Amino acid sequence: MNITPWQIPDFDAGRYDTRLRALHARLSSGRPLTVRCHRFVITARRPLKS
Repeated sequence: MNITPWQIPDFDAGRYDTRLRALHARLSSGRPLTVRCHRFVITARRPLKS
């Protein structure tokens, strides 16, 4: 599973195609991606009714 440390409102792969391909090439060549921002995703669920 890959987890991305960023969120982009209204993300569209076509709009970011060139930059995504450059990032893919960088990661594929073994260069690390360093991130200095921490985010958390919290999911709340109601208990099932019995």
